[in-house]
Amino acid sequence: MRGLFALAVLALGCSGGDSGSGGSGGADGGVGVVPGTVQLAVSVAKEQSNINGVEAPPSRMFVSVRFGMGNGLNDAIALSPAAFRITTAEGLEKLASPHSALLDGACPADAFLGAGQILECAVGFERKQNEVRTALVYLGAGLSRVEAPIHGLVHCSRCDGKCVDLTTDPAHCGSCTTACPGTTCTDGKCGAWP
Repeated sequence: MRGLFALAVLALGCSGGDSGSGGSGGADGGVGVVPGTVQLAVSVAKEQSNINGVEAPPSRMFVSVRFGMGNGLNDAIALSPAAFRITTAEGLEKLASPHSALLDGACPADAFLGAGQILECAVGFERKQNEVRTALVYLGAGLSRVEAPIHGLVHCSRCDGKCVDLTTDPAHCGSCTTACPGTTCTDGKCGAWP
């Protein structure tokens, strides 16, 4: 009985679409409402060493994926992180992390996206540090597989337990153990000394 009261159709922050609308290019990830389909587009994917204080296990990273989704079906569709997968270059699929709910703008676990609605939200995944992620997959109940490619994943390396960019971080320039005191780090190399 409790589950019935927890279910909600998301309307807040969503914009309705008419039957002929295309991508809007706004905060909804650039998706539109196309009759008879579910549209999915990744707007940002980035690696993180923690999600709001929860640290990824050693030798692993979190990947947060923000996406837009448009529902052109006649019925509401579930937005639970359990409906999302991420694919790897090796053809494997990984389930969303139980820590997805801690992301800023997370997809609510008990919500639905109403017919004709558009929404942007985020899900999180855990990965091994060297795994390559290729696509976000939605497998809602009774739906065919819907995929959106992941382009431009914002990478980082784990140094001293946190996520850093080895190409620009002067404390970790080119490697976790190389620092550039008093100068910049560009393309993983220390700049000229002042």
